[in-house]
Amino acid sequence: MLITGSSTGIGREAVLQLAKNHSRTTLVLWDWNDEENKKTASDAKKLGAKVFAYQLDVTDRLKVEETAKKVQQEVGDVTILWNNAGIARVKDLINSKPEDLEKTVQINLISHFWTLRAFLPSMIQNNHGHIVTTASLGSFFGAKYGAAYFAAKFGIRGYLESVQDELRVHPLNPNKIKFTTIFPSFIKTPLTKGVTLSVKGANEKDVWLNAENVATIIIDGIQRNLEKVIIPKGFELVILFKSLTPFAFFRAVNNKLFDGDYKED
Repeated sequence: MLITGSSTGIGREAVLQLAKNHSRTTLVLWDWNDEENKKTASDAKKLGAKVFAYQLDVTDRLKVEETAKKVQQEVGDVTILWNNAGIARVKDLINSKPEDLEKTVQINLISHFWTLRAFLPSMIQNNHGHIVTTASLGSFFGAKYGAAYFAAKFGIRGYLESVQDELRVHPLNPNKIKFTTIFPSFIKTPLTKGVTLSVKGANEKDVWLNAENVATIIIDGIQRNLEKVIIPKGFELVILFKSLTPFAFFRAVNNKLFDGDYKED
């Protein structure tokens, strides 16, 4: 199982839980933060897991290709690929730095293309594999101060539908490759450090999800081969409501009930 963005947040929590409860799973950790990634790997090894850690920027296509070859040589075929790396920037579109907009889309979306191109072929050849993707409830709901982030998260849904359709008509008929996509709400991780949420009628601490709990739900979803894991589960009804109502009406209801705001320290 290869996990990107493994050094902190959901990635780290999932690695430690997998190491503790599923120690027969070989874990391959990809992250740009070499020091923190090695610490996660060390902690997982102490729990009995077999772990390999690699430092790279997942937006660097050539580096992804090079490191994927190393993984193939040193570990073997990756049968579960979890695209989890991500960043968020809280700022309006006009005043955002161009490089921040580009990096947000590159990490949250474009990097998935490079990892899939590296590992999907062997899954197709063996008709065995599982693609896990950390998306967001922001894949369904756009909100202010995150144009690049929401663009990337919406894009995840589109490209995954396309890839699944490509596999459907593939001459090798790789019908045993599974897909699990995660759609969590706000999670308190280093990714959201410095972000303040203001939600009408709710304390801020009640808005944030706990990374450890989210990781537990995700692992359960992967084991059960669920196609979608929405966290909290109650948002399934909100997604359905949005799909069945005119956009202007949904926006009016959302603004009335949510009336949220974000800011970055």
